[in-house]
Amino acid sequence: MERPIFQPVGTPVEELDTPALVVDLDLMERNIQAYHGYVDGTPVTIRPVVTSHLCPQVARRQLAAVAARGIAATTLGEAEVFAASGFADILVANQIVTASKIRRLCALASQARVSVAVDSAANVAQLSAAANSAGVELGVLVEIEAGTGRCGIAPDAEAVALSHAP
Repeated sequence: MERPIFQPVGTPVEELDTPALVVDLDLMERNIQAYHGYVDGTPVTIRPVVTSHLCPQVARRQLAAVAARGIAATTLGEAEVFAASGFADILVANQIVTASKIRRLCALASQARVSVAVDSAANVAQLSAAANSAGVELGVLVEIEAGTGRCGIAPDAEAVALSHAP
């Protein structure tokens, strides 16, 4: 795998190798501040999703803007990269269901505080058994189906029951 090449701020675009993340830093800072402004003065905490930029430097700026709880990644691989970059509180915002990925999730939980989305009691049981076996703790959040028909559990009594799963 090719390693990323970092160019200093101000490098002419013609000198950048592709793919390259090119950011208007002033606009990014304004967007970060606007995003955090939605929760300023409220008890709400936010967790920036890093999937759109996949850049630890951007995520650090997002976290510095407000007392956020941590970051959210879409995939286990993303979470592993951010943990290796020093992020200590990571939500994997999708279900992790295969045995090999559950082992990787538990290994990650030995390096950082890790939470994962769940939408079934069977998955909770898999995660619990693997975490106990690995001697780690995993946080779980019940994913509620938000009307897209993609994933999550209906916001009804079944979701409440899942939130109490052992």
